[in-house]
Amino acid sequence: MLAGCAGLDAGRDFISGLTEYITGDDDNADPPAALQEYTPEVQVEVLWKESIGNGADEKYLKLIPAVAEGTVYVGDNKGHLQARGAGNGSLSWENNTDYSFSAGPGLGVHTVVMGTSTGEVIGFDKPTANSAGKSMYPAKYWRLRW
Repeated sequence: MLAGCAGLDAGRDFISGLTEYITGDDDNADPPAALQEYTPEVQVEVLWKESIGNGADEKYLKLIPAVAEGTVYVGDNKGHLQARGAGNGSLSWENNTDYSFSAGPGLGVHTVVMGTSTGEVIGFDKPTANSAGKSMYPAKYWRLRW
């Protein structure tokens, strides 16, 4: 019986020590280094700037633009999909779908591919934005990237 009580004391001490370590009010971290002035080595010139949609509704989505052959492809979680000229941002095509995109775009030779939060993979024709078909992928085939 006494051996069991000793085990409980050790567990309590561990939790107490861990709690104190995490929430303790003694800050023993080194202070950050002072910021130093610097001269940028390269001046960036913005050639064009465009917005699509209103963001990701506070969802962690991988809707990163894809670039190929002088065209930028971009989609948002409200189903908007656009292709723009990489050099000047001119709109090549636009497709406002009923899908809720959560991943993409991915690019094939003739296809722009977008993923939805319900597991659908939707293909669109690169030159025209017309739907090129869709497939369902069960959750067991999904791969998470961190």
